[in-house]
This record gives sequence, C-alpha cells and structure tokens, in this order.
Amino acid sequence: MNAAARITLIALANDLTKEINSKTMADTLTEWNCTVQVLGLAAVYDFPTNYKRKNAIVADLQRVSAQLIAMGEVEAAHAEALEIDAAIDLIIDERQQVSDCGYDEYTESQRLKSIGSGVKEKFGEDFKALKETALGLWFGGFVTYPPEECGAVYVDACVSCRQQWAYFA
Repeated sequence: MNAAARITLIALANDLTKEINSKTMADTLTEWNCTVQVLGLAAVYDFPTNYKRKNAIVADLQRVSAQLIAMGEVEAAHAEALEIDAAIDLIIDERQQVSDCGYDEYTESQRLKSIGSGVKEKFGEDFKALKETALGLWFGGFVTYPPEECGAVYVDACVSCRQQWAYFA
C-alpha cells in the first residue's frame, strides 16, 4: 500500500469516526469499502456483519487507523536505514578506491573530504558515528564489492578518476 492510499484511509477512518452518529452503520461500512476499492486495493476491509453498536465500528476504525499509522512509521524507519546503509557504503567505496588507486596524500585527503562533506550535510550530527562505523568496517576488511571481480574495468576507472582529480587539484 502506498503512502497516499494509507493517508487517505487514515483520514477517512478519522472522518467516519467523527460522523458515526449522523450515518447508519451500513452507510459507514459502504463508504469505507467503496474508498478501499477506489484506491485499487486488493480487497475491502472485512468488517463483521453482526455489529449491534456504533461504538464497535468506531473501535474498529480507530484500530485500522492505528495500524495504518504504524505501517507508515515502519516504512519511514526502513527508508532511513537504507539511506544510512548507502552512506556507509559510499564512504567504504571511496576509502577502498583511494587505497586501490594509490593516490598521493593530498589527493586522498581531498577525495575523502569531498565525499565526507556531502554525507555530513545530509546526516549532520550523526555523521561522526556514521564515519566511524564505515571506517571501522573498512579497516576490518569489509568492501562493498569483491576485489576479484574488479579487473581491467576497475583499473580503468581508477585511472580515469586520477585524471579527473588531477584536473581539479
């Protein structure tokens, strides 16, 4: 379920909860199920058919809304974790390339500063821990690509990078 559909359903659940006294139970269930179908979801939410009280519908709508909000929080946390992983991989890749290509000390310093500044802007205060984690992994032997697969293509990339950095230095 995409974020827009989730937000729509949360808003609908909140609206239906507020309007429960002005609608019949059947109208409330029909409106919910029609919205679910319009959003293109696989199936309508299966409310029990033996509701006797409107507060049971309200409780179910609130439960569904809470579940949808929790789904969004999990997705946001997962996206943040993927961004952090990508930043760590970027630092490790750059450190490995500096090592593999045998840059002089000045060029190595400039490359690592440039990669660090972009990540630092994005992660702010968390950058120091991120960098320590990445360098700890790199010094421990972790690389994001197997060295035996690099071959001539990787060497060519190193040469190209050296030329580009020589131009900017």
